[in-house]
Formats: sequence, structure tokens, C-alpha cells
Amino acid sequence: MNRKEFVSQLGLGIAGFAFLSCTQGCSKKSVAAAPENVNYTLNLSETAYAPLLNTGGYIYYKGLIIGKALSGDYLAVSQACTHEGENVVFESNTTKTQFVCRAHNSYFSSEGTVTGGPAKSSLKKYTVSATGSGTATVLTIKG
Repeated sequence: MNRKEFVSQLGLGIAGFAFLSCTQGCSKKSVAAAPENVNYTLNLSETAYAPLLNTGGYIYYKGLIIGKALSGDYLAVSQACTHEGENVVFESNTTKTQFVCRAHNSYFSSEGTVTGGPAKSSLKKYTVSATGSGTATVLTIKG
């Protein structure tokens, strides 16, 4: 192989790599479907659920994000942002309680309704009931 052939082959290889990288980087992620037929029970005495003992604390559990609002209420919605499937986070403070996708700045109310950003569809909301108090709290999540 002479120098001209080598440079030509190298250029084609780089162009092909760049094309594949661009097309893969530009494709949308598939968004996970919101869990259906949910019927979960969480005992907050278990270490994995300890963040839910604190206001603003949240956990991810089987496709849901569950958080404890400033009001003391527990909220649960599907954890995948409806825009591109990134995990949302939970925020609860003196000014608002919301779910946020930090990847592309989509905002959702405590009910899961879109309030801003590129997301067009709401997060699925689940019903949460709590019995007991403190570490003896048991959450039942349905939807």
C-alpha cells in the first residue's frame, strides 16, 4: 500500500466512525413504560428506605420514585422522565414540591403533571398510604 492509498483508507475509516458516532448520539432513548398493577408495601424500618424518614428524602423502587414532601405526605410517580427516560429527582422545600429531570430540565408537579421543559407527557402518579409513624411507618403504594 502506498502513501496515497493509506491516507485515503484512513480518511474513509475516520469518516465512517464519525458518522456512526453522530447517528448513535442523536438517537432518542426509549422511555421505559410506567409500571402497571403496582401493589407494593415498604416498611421504613428497613435501611434501604431510610431516606423516606426525612422531608425531601426519596428513593427509587421498581420503576417508581417515592418521596416525602414537606407536608409529611408521601408521593410516588414513575421514575423515568417522559422526554427521554432519564431518572427524575424529588425536591420538596418551603417554596414547592416537584419532580425534576436534571438531564434536560423538565419539571413536574407533585401530581406528576408537566410544568416546564421539553417533556410533553405527565409522569404516572401512584396512590400512597402510610400507617404508623417514624421508623414504624409502613407505606402501601398502588396504581
